[in-house]
Amino acid sequence: MPRRLFGNTISESAHLEAEAAGVPLNHAALSSPARQLWLAGLENLVLDLVGHTKFNANGCLEWIGPKDGRGYTRTFAFGKPWSAPRLFYFMWKGEIPPGHFVCHHCDNPKCVLPDHLFSGSQGDNIADACRKGRMRCARGEDHKMHKLTANNVQEIRRRYQRHDVTGNNGLALASEFGVHPNTISALIRGRTWKSIS
Repeated sequence: MPRRLFGNTISESAHLEAEAAGVPLNHAALSSPARQLWLAGLENLVLDLVGHTKFNANGCLEWIGPKDGRGYTRTFAFGKPWSAPRLFYFMWKGEIPPGHFVCHHCDNPKCVLPDHLFSGSQGDNIADACRKGRMRCARGEDHKMHKLTANNVQEIRRRYQRHDVTGNNGLALASEFGVHPNTISALIRGRTWKSIS
């Protein structure tokens, strides 16, 4: 459950990560000076993170802090290194599922504004890039490695018979059209060439 701190919603995951790094979460049970130190430490982290950002003309909150050798945003919190978007997502939105990326609705890799971030698998990230035209995602005859045409696909689907001994089974059609039997299986099952009925 998100907690409010200094006008910002900090995720439960961020609190758990802080606890794992040795920062006590039950600050109410701490003595007054220790409680002040705990709050100051978390406040300093938030202020430090926000101090490494600036808004651009498009409404993105861009990370202007440290970057690694490849130009990716970098910061350090809870005893380990983070990319800035991952840390901001984690602190304000919560846990990032294993194997997921923090993706940008705004397509600005420097943006750390939590409303511009979403968690997604590699497939989600690639589909998002294709949908937004940031990646060439050719399908069917537009793909440079295609071996079949739309007409071939329609003919294969029309002729295919699962256990046919007259040459219209998957193996025979694959041989005839010069493709692997898995290609025939995928197009018959509708996993590929989805746009052709």
